[in-house]
Amino acid sequence: MESRIVDLEMRFMQQDSTIQELNEVLISQQKQIDELSREVDLLKKQIRASSPSLIRDPSEETPPPHY
Repeated sequence: MESRIVDLEMRFMQQDSTIQELNEVLISQQKQIDELSREVDLLKKQIRASSPSLIRDPSEETPPPHY
């Protein structure tokens, strides 16, 4: 009976260690995801600021050739 208890305690310790390792990996990945999301948002803003809109203001449009 005591050997079964010791075995269960060992399994519990291993599982606890594995859960802690997985938690650390998860935290690290979430930090990377957050950083990449911020970078994507920044790149979107830079692209919008640097490229002119494809739709021009009507006053800037040249008249069609038939006018």
